[in-house]
Amino acid sequence: MIEANQDQQEKSLLRQLREQNQLTQFQLRLLIGVSERRVSDWENGNAKPSLENAVALARAYKVSLKVICQACGIDVAGVPDDEG
Repeated sequence: MIEANQDQQEKSLLRQLREQNQLTQFQLRLLIGVSERRVSDWENGNAKPSLENAVALARAYKVSLKVICQACGIDVAGVPDDEG
């Protein structure tokens, strides 16, 4: 049980979101039109998605852009939440 929790903690939030949506990197690349390498770079923190790709990720994972920004390590403190 502890090992499973440690494995989850080592995974990036972007990877966790992808896995929660039961997508492989290959499936995600087809869905949003980028290379598997690009997805891997985002998940490993080697690159950040463009705004257009961040929107595509938010749609694919059914989360807000704010969540995607946080998953990419972008400080969103003080950014208001969307209303209605």
